[in-house]
Amino acid sequence: MKYDVIIAGASFAGLAVARELKGKILLIDKDEIGTHQTSACGTLVGTLEKFGCQDLILQTFDPIFVNVAGQDIPLKFGYDFCTFNYPDLCRALLKYVDAEIVKAKVKAAKGNFVVTNKGDFEGRILVDATGWRGILARSALNNLNKEMIHINKKRLNFGFETVHPASNYEFNEKLKFYWNPNSLRKGITWIFPAGEEVRFGIGSYVGDTKLKLKLETFLNDFQLQTNNAFHGGYFTHKLREPTAGSVFLVGDSAGQCLPLTGEGIRPALYFGQKCGQIIHQILKKEMTLADGLGQYRDFVLNHRRGYIGLYRLQKLFTNVPDFLTAKVLKYLSQPNIFPRIAKSYWDAASL
Repeated sequence: MKYDVIIAGASFAGLAVARELKGKILLIDKDEIGTHQTSACGTLVGTLEKFGCQDLILQTFDPIFVNVAGQDIPLKFGYDFCTFNYPDLCRALLKYVDAEIVKAKVKAAKGNFVVTNKGDFEGRILVDATGWRGILARSALNNLNKEMIHINKKRLNFGFETVHPASNYEFNEKLKFYWNPNSLRKGITWIFPAGEEVRFGIGSYVGDTKLKLKLETFLNDFQLQTNNAFHGGYFTHKLREPTAGSVFLVGDSAGQCLPLTGEGIRPALYFGQKCGQIIHQILKKEMTLADGLGQYRDFVLNHRRGYIGLYRLQKLFTNVPDFLTAKVLKYLSQPNIFPRIAKSYWDAASL
């Protein structure tokens, strides 16, 4: 069968694209949808409300806190952040998807074909939602873009989490990031309360994967130990080209995860929804494929300013002493300053 659209990758970005489409749609993923969690599963409340998933919210937070040099600095965004469960949101998004689903490992794109370990599938339009590896994009570019073909993992972020029952943690009402250069020079640790559990995580801004001992040290501060159950992986912090030949890229394959905070869910849904709407117009013959690719590319790259600003802050905070970071954050957190920063953060992927 020849499909109208083939979407490689069925996490948040791929599902957001698929929700907008009607026709012969194929979703391909190597895992069952809703399994193999890599995200910390925190986003803005408005993100879930936009997709009618507010009933999945486990806890809400405003302000969030950043602990630097032993000080808790509140950052009041004026809108709530929330935590939720990964399988629940995937299943909620999937309810509105009308597509064939194939569990297979995607290997490459060859023309209009997606090559997998279970055969080749032909599609009129291809969407790469395979994450930071950008599997379809890399093969579609045919070595024209060496930065995409040869990914330097040290230019990616890496993080993972472990989970404890909420009863084991006495401060389960605060969503908090910890900035402690003594334990992790170029990265952060965090605590995400989520209903009956609390998620303790660590992330490196330079792709360092040897973080287990550092996470154990962080947990020891709360008289906790790792339970040897982890989830996580690499994630991007720089926008990439959102199209590769005739392939649309969404989520981490297009580098759409926000720098500094590592928030990837909201951008994945935001850009995925727009990508799906454009493809829908192509299928209805309201625009050509070439015009659709151009329109999507322009839409994504119009957000570069916000990404560049967040990346500069990421670089700044990883290269200055923690006492200076605390002073900068205290200054930025002032009521007459921070609302403008919060608006810019929202606008970077504003649903």
